[in-house]
Amino acid sequence: MKELIITIGSLIIGIITTVLITRAYYRRSLTKSLTPYIKYSCSLLNDDFSDVRRDLKVIYKKQEIDDLYEICFLIVNTGDKPIQDVIEPLTLSIPEKCTLLEASFFPKEDKPKNIKIKISKNKKKVSYVFPLLNRREFFMTRLLLNGTPVEKDFEFSIICAGLPPILKPVPLP
Repeated sequence: MKELIITIGSLIIGIITTVLITRAYYRRSLTKSLTPYIKYSCSLLNDDFSDVRRDLKVIYKKQEIDDLYEICFLIVNTGDKPIQDVIEPLTLSIPEKCTLLEASFFPKEDKPKNIKIKISKNKKKVSYVFPLLNRREFFMTRLLLNGTPVEKDFEFSIICAGLPPILKPVPLP
């Protein structure tokens, strides 16, 4: 009788352990992940041409440009699950010392059909609105800024189940 109780107890413990391990593995293997990569960035009016820069005046839409900076982000669904049911869209905050001049998809002729760019009135935030971003889907966006930002000052935010609220861009490997 004692051996039967030990056998049944071992069987129950084995079944519970198997279910818990399988559940933990399944949850870890199917994750949501959205990664913003910095594809490239450069200052177009840098100090290498300081002699020319002193005598050069650049105006864009009635605004004088001190330093023209270009940055391109590659936004990729790097998780196993599609990203959908987004409560607050993916939004990029522009660093303090910069002013947004233009935000567009890159290249312009490959504009995604289901993604829209919305720029805030004060030009300090750029939102990317999409209903669905499937596994391994991506889009590229290019920003022109007046000012010289530090790459670590860029920050994306999103409110969507399964994703962290703040996403920091990383260099493209």
